[in-house]
Amino acid sequence: MESNKNWLMVAKGGLIAGVSGSVLLTLISLGLYSFESKAGNGNLVEKGIQFENENWSEILEKAKREDKLIFLNLYATWCGPCKIMKMNTLSNKEVAGFFNENCINVSLDGEKGKGLEIMTTYNLRSFPSYLFIDGEDKVVAHTTGYFPPKDFLVIGKSIHNQIVKPS
Repeated sequence: MESNKNWLMVAKGGLIAGVSGSVLLTLISLGLYSFESKAGNGNLVEKGIQFENENWSEILEKAKREDKLIFLNLYATWCGPCKIMKMNTLSNKEVAGFFNENCINVSLDGEKGKGLEIMTTYNLRSFPSYLFIDGEDKVVAHTTGYFPPKDFLVIGKSIHNQIVKPS
């Protein structure tokens, strides 16, 4: 691809348009372009899906106690679709509202610690990967890749409605 041509990437029905790939990669590597929004004071804006910071056994216990699925976002720091997913989808108000109310949300670097352990255990090979796990530590659903907010919301609701039985 010539560096002066605009690029388009289509993934899972979504469309991402931008400047040429080489220009975008240069801007990212120089820190001149970011996929994360910042508040006026330089701090990252706290919005979107709220991710838990507890250890895995506490997450499992919380999922059992609250009768919720664990939504696990596995990402890599170098992964462009992961960054776009974080910026466009995981920060979306409707997506966040559903996931925050119905799931215990966890986000892990798939190349370190527990994230790497999970990637290896389930033989996952791509980023971003999303697992839906019950309180017994059983994966009940899995998908990968970039999804626009509307599509990701449909996926989340569908999995939730199939797995979680009304009280």
